[in-house]
Amino acid sequence: MATLTHPTIMRALDWAWTRAAKGLPGQDSAEKLASRHRDPSVPLETRLAAILKSHRRQAAAAGFLTNVGGLALLPATLPANLAGTLFIQLRMVQAMALVCGHDLSDNRVRALCGLCLCGSKAAEVAGAAGAKFGVKITERFLAELSTQMAARLNRLVGSRLLARLGERGVLGAGGRLVPVVGGLIGAACDGATTAGIGKAAMVLLTATAAGKEASGRRPEPRRGE
Repeated sequence: MATLTHPTIMRALDWAWTRAAKGLPGQDSAEKLASRHRDPSVPLETRLAAILKSHRRQAAAAGFLTNVGGLALLPATLPANLAGTLFIQLRMVQAMALVCGHDLSDNRVRALCGLCLCGSKAAEVAGAAGAKFGVKITERFLAELSTQMAARLNRLVGSRLLARLGERGVLGAGGRLVPVVGGLIGAACDGATTAGIGKAAMVLLTATAAGKEASGRRPEPRRGE
């Protein structure tokens, strides 16, 4: 059985981020997915909820990565079910970010998307990284996020994901993955976790998108970029 460590989680996050942006065989990229949810006549919350709903269903289906033929693109050191679940969750968050007008090439936005994976623990993890945002994460959080803090935030997100697997009983002695009912990582639990991530993303991505086009059009580049 595979052993999960913090470096393994970080590699899985890097792989899932890249594949979510590019897509997998039979699976659209985040950009293509977002393009179907940019109708400004539809409330932003409704469009984001639709993205959440479709990805929650996918996360609840066991063997996702095998079914879509993504195993050929998966590094041998990464557990397929973990990588598949992260692909679904990060593509959902990326698509939401694009619909909200964020730029995925901005490392601060990537850190924010990673923070969304922490669900209800997002504010706690951001605080541990040194972010000072008061009682709510707003557009100021993204504007004031330094390169160093973004890197620290990414590491803490990896730690939080590793801890969550332990809380769910997925990790045994020495960090080894153990099988549970419904597959390596329980499908039903993945669906519920993905729903929690989606709800957190809806809050965080809209709160930090003030001044951007709600229709999901890319924001104009800032001077000097």
